[in-house]
Amino acid sequence: MLLEIGSAALLIIGSFEERTSFGAHSDALGIDTFALDDAARTDCNTPVVVVKRDAASRLAEILAIRRDARSALRPIFVRLDAGSDPIQTELTDGMVDSPQAAIDLGEPIAEILRALPNSKEKLDADRRLLHFLYARRDRRVMPVLDWTTDQSHRYPLPDALAEPDLEVSSWVDSLLSRDLLSAASIVTRLRHCPACGSTHINFVDRCTNCKSLEIAQLSFLHCFSCGNVAPMSKYSIAGRLQCPKCSVHLRQIGVDYDRAIESYACADCAATFSEPDIIGSCLKCGEETAPPLLITRDVRALHLSEHGRLATRSGSLAEVFAALDHLNYAVPEDFFRTLDWFLKLRRRYNALVFSIVGVRFANVPEVIAAVGELRTMKAVERIAIRLRELLRDTDESTRTSEDTLWMLLPFTDSEGNKIVQNKIAAILELTEFDGGRLDLRVAVLTGEDSLDQENGELLVARMSAMLESA
Repeated sequence: MLLEIGSAALLIIGSFEERTSFGAHSDALGIDTFALDDAARTDCNTPVVVVKRDAASRLAEILAIRRDARSALRPIFVRLDAGSDPIQTELTDGMVDSPQAAIDLGEPIAEILRALPNSKEKLDADRRLLHFLYARRDRRVMPVLDWTTDQSHRYPLPDALAEPDLEVSSWVDSLLSRDLLSAASIVTRLRHCPACGSTHINFVDRCTNCKSLEIAQLSFLHCFSCGNVAPMSKYSIAGRLQCPKCSVHLRQIGVDYDRAIESYACADCAATFSEPDIIGSCLKCGEETAPPLLITRDVRALHLSEHGRLATRSGSLAEVFAALDHLNYAVPEDFFRTLDWFLKLRRRYNALVFSIVGVRFANVPEVIAAVGELRTMKAVERIAIRLRELLRDTDESTRTSEDTLWMLLPFTDSEGNKIVQNKIAAILELTEFDGGRLDLRVAVLTGEDSLDQENGELLVARMSAMLESA
């Protein structure tokens, strides 16, 4: 009787000859290609061995599995002679030499996947990546060098598991900001163009005087007799070292002359200098930037955080507002303590000025119901990024409820308040996105608006009523 997909302990993908050479197993089912087999795509967790010998065909099969919403998490193995391509390594679970070895290694992973909440449902990108890592406890997400991308490195696993329209680097940053992933060891450090973010930067040496590229590195001599500094070629006269300015014969280094610190000469303006100007020229947008002004970013391996592990096990990843906790965040107790102190200083000296801003996301549950949790979270994150730009290092923020954010802005008077409100007005333009609209309510007061005997909690409570009625 022909073995069916659902009852198979292992799926082997390759031609008949490739499958035969790998070996037989009574509980293994062989197919030619994953993409054309509908039954294979409805099976979620059965381990797979891709035995295709051609590297491109093998990687195409692996990617087809990882990009399929139902089969993305299943254990995938390749044969021992499959080579060590880094993308293949990132997308698979190892190499095996027999069907039984694949079953022994893959079934424990499949068992964990089956036991996770929502495992029988179609998972969103967040859950796919976190479920994948949860079932492989010590697995790290490694970056791979890819010179064809602006960032020069990419993460093949998130690339494969992401939704088609998802910007992967922003998605990974989102998972890190929500503490679902953690950064691990550093792999490399890149310098990005501040204009376009590309890492494809050409470093050019230029003349310090006229910025010409027509410079050459030469040996310069310094005549002690007259102080003349010139290229060594100028001192070579009739086979002897002689100063071209004062005609003194230079016999002994350290007595008659020494080597000058200047080592470059410009052919256009004749300037000499010890070190050229170095400029980073972006090969994508053409922006020229001094090296210290380039944006430096670490490229790191990633792993599932403890918070991510707990969230995966419980089935609840939702913290739509987690991005707000990176806005100079203080716990509410510390925030109110600081606000109380500001209010006391204001009443005692009548000089300290400050502003407090309240922001409430009033309809997030309705938006989640309409467009989904992931898209709502992305919209909140976009607003959080703009709010972060609004804050200075000396400002503080806190959340008194899941959907309400407070920002304390020291030394921001009524004039500064107008600037703040104009910036918030620009942020309000981000509340509408494809398929949904966030109801963002804002209240702003200055220290002058506080009432006698009103402490921080009472002031915030009064502003909360303003947000409710807005």
